[in-house]
Amino acid sequence: MVTLIKDFKDNETIYQQFVISSVTKSTSTSGKPYVRLTLKDISGTITGVKWNVEDEELRLCENGNIVLINGVLETYKNNLQVNINFIAPVKENEIEQFRFVKSAPLSKDELYQQLNYYLGLIENETLHKITSELIKDNLPAFLTYPAAISVHHDFEGGLAYHTLSMAKIGEFLSKQYKFIDKDLLISGILLHDIGKTVEFEGDIAYRYSLKGKLLGHISIMCSMIENKAKELHLENDEKIVLLEHLILSHHGEYEFGSPILPQTAEAILLNLIDNVDSKMEIVNKALNDTQKGEYTAKIFALDNRILYKE
Repeated sequence: MVTLIKDFKDNETIYQQFVISSVTKSTSTSGKPYVRLTLKDISGTITGVKWNVEDEELRLCENGNIVLINGVLETYKNNLQVNINFIAPVKENEIEQFRFVKSAPLSKDELYQQLNYYLGLIENETLHKITSELIKDNLPAFLTYPAAISVHHDFEGGLAYHTLSMAKIGEFLSKQYKFIDKDLLISGILLHDIGKTVEFEGDIAYRYSLKGKLLGHISIMCSMIENKAKELHLENDEKIVLLEHLILSHHGEYEFGSPILPQTAEAILLNLIDNVDSKMEIVNKALNDTQKGEYTAKIFALDNRILYKE
């Protein structure tokens, strides 16, 4: 029987594999090093704490590493966590993939078919050409990578699934608001997160690459557009500047990582669509882990609020 995080109970002893999705290294009042880890499997996450951590264990505690944990489950401040006894490495051929590989609701073939449909909606020659070429350059990773390491659509194919969900919303809203440039909006949606194919790296367990940490997917994507536009001799077309603006502003606020605020109707709408789809996936994930008639745990990405499941 496979035991997953969602099935953990107080006072149980565990001995199993986890992906480390975040690490906080610190020193206790006695001067000894300790780590606080966010441990993850396909069912959710749990906090793990290792006091008096050994040097070898400390080296294993990096984002994206798959480790073997022995510890005892205990309730702390109304939340279950793991009091870790030891942390050990896991050889690549011993990784229990069934614990970690969660896939999008659609197959890669279905995602690819939908992708071609939305590319077909782009009538402007410049936007169709650059969008098609950039997707072709990054297609395998685009159909495989998650949309985020842990917050939303954090599963295999999540990047494409999130993007295509947004495209469906964008197609509908472009009919509702006739003044919207549909071609520009759909191009911006399809390309807005493709920089994550460079920002992330890994296979079963994804982590931020060096470029991801130092540059981020927004600037990576903007560079991709610049380079491809020059390659296709499109750099002087205003549509390229407008498309770059959508990429640079799609997080909506400086504090959320956008170097510029949305200044076109399409940029405002792209930010709103991105926010809706990512937030609703966060809600979906939290409710899936909650029994009917109960409240979710605090949801960090929603300002630590809790939600009721009817």
